[in-house]
Amino acid sequence: ATAIDAGVDVGLPYNWLRPDIGAFESTKIGSIFNPRTAAWYAYGSDQSIDVSIVRWRDDLRGMKMAGLDGVWEVNVWADYFTGGTWSQIPTGTWLEDMVARLKHRVQYATSQGLMVNIGLAYSGASANLLLDDTQFDLLRSYVDRIVRETSVYPNVMYTLCTEVFIGAGYLTVPVNPGDPTYSQFPLWIANFKSWCYNQNSNISYWNSRWGTSFTWDTIMPAYYTDGWGGNRHRDYIRWLYAVQRPRYEDLANVIKGISPNCFLGFHEWLGDPGVTNPADSPLAGTDKFDFV
Repeated sequence: ATAIDAGVDVGLPYNWLRPDIGAFESTKIGSIFNPRTAAWYAYGSDQSIDVSIVRWRDDLRGMKMAGLDGVWEVNVWADYFTGGTWSQIPTGTWLEDMVARLKHRVQYATSQGLMVNIGLAYSGASANLLLDDTQFDLLRSYVDRIVRETSVYPNVMYTLCTEVFIGAGYLTVPVNPGDPTYSQFPLWIANFKSWCYNQNSNISYWNSRWGTSFTWDTIMPAYYTDGWGGNRHRDYIRWLYAVQRPRYEDLANVIKGISPNCFLGFHEWLGDPGVTNPADSPLAGTDKFDFV
């Protein structure tokens, strides 16, 4: 183990921070899974955090002195676009100074021998983000830019995160059509209805399973607090994952297309009940992910 990342860079290809000593280079998984722990680091979206270069350097030096091996960068597009917010699709222009700051942090982490895990898709709690192609294309272009700017550094890894990617229930369809936010969900309702029909076209099946009295005209995804832990909520999660899988596959292809040998992970909630069939997994293209 002491030979890993202990060599000298003589211009030949190598994995991770530095070349290994010896004839053979260790694999990504062999070297990346050695870290003791990593710190979490957020910035611009929390205005209470000092984002000065001096503060970054002090923090990273402190992490190294504390025996940590890396830092988790929680990247959200609110930090990179004018007029951006955590919960809305960005429509402004790129904040180039924030892109430069991200690269500076990665560069300085490299100098300290720290890995950087860049979390992607912690963004956009828009109801139709995964269903509306125009909205998803904005997220896709954001991921593309961040990866292109940072993939040149050997200490960078990426994690696709689903917490705000309509995962376990941040966004739920209001039961009452009179709710002011109901109009945000037409694609959700239509897509859920189609998914259910393709699973079983007999509405009696769903009503029996859920204890409801829907028709195909009135069927709705579960509300966040509606039937939590029961079949209706379980099927709501199965449907969400069916929506997510091709989108995660798409984003994984974007990342791997830019940096084929990068270390790519997936972060998901652990509280979703009863989804045990591998076919219902939230994770698509498992060959593209190195860890979960």
